[in-house]
Amino acid sequence: MRIFLTLFALSAACIARPPRQTLPQDLVAVKNITALALSPDGQRIAFVIREASLAEDKYKSGLWVMPAHGASSPRKVLDDGDSPQWAPGVKKLACLAPRGHDA
Repeated sequence: MRIFLTLFALSAACIARPPRQTLPQDLVAVKNITALALSPDGQRIAFVIREASLAEDKYKSGLWVMPAHGASSPRKVLDDGDSPQWAPGVKKLACLAPRGHDA
């Protein structure tokens, strides 16, 4: 439940602005959470934030980890990571990444 509240708070912070007309650059600026993985002990959550890069004309993804209780800020652990999965021992996190990346 705390995970949901934390992610809801992150989403609400992005949309808590006065109403105005939506512009094309607003749609490009939207960041999406595309994957979630809760550690086996329930203490940490890994997630992917996907965003558009107009300068590079592509989408970029980043793999983030944070405590499930929300006591500290999320920490970016890898650029271009996707599909996080915790190993059964909790200490290791696997993900998909382009060749040449080390986590």
